[in-house]
Amino acid sequence: MEESGRERSSYQFTQIKIAWPVKGKIIRNFGEETRSYGTSVVSNGIDIAVREGTNVVAVDDGEVVFSDRYGGQGKLIIIDHKNGYFSLYAYNSDLVATRGAMVKRGEVIARSGMTGSANQASLHFELRKDGKAINPIPYFE
Repeated sequence: MEESGRERSSYQFTQIKIAWPVKGKIIRNFGEETRSYGTSVVSNGIDIAVREGTNVVAVDDGEVVFSDRYGGQGKLIIIDHKNGYFSLYAYNSDLVATRGAMVKRGEVIARSGMTGSANQASLHFELRKDGKAINPIPYFE
């Protein structure tokens, strides 16, 4: 398959670190978490507790490639940062940015909520590199 039409991934953001999508307490960490009775669940991102209706901002410049309801993610926005990374913002109460929109770092794209499988008002945030979920914490400013 020819890749001449595709740009190589730079893995560079507009700044060294990405912006936080919301300011709040992390209530669920990235990775495997052991629950009662020895069961475990894997989180592809982090959950940040915030009041419902809190502005959610783009962590960096990019194109909104998804803005709709999606199963357990609730109201979800996905941004393609055109550098090999995608950021996902879930559990929103309101989606501000629409599919196809070009957004800037710090721009309001949604309002936090409790949709999907959220059991408290929060934002579920994921960072994906080449489609694979990675721990976003080291990337934040």
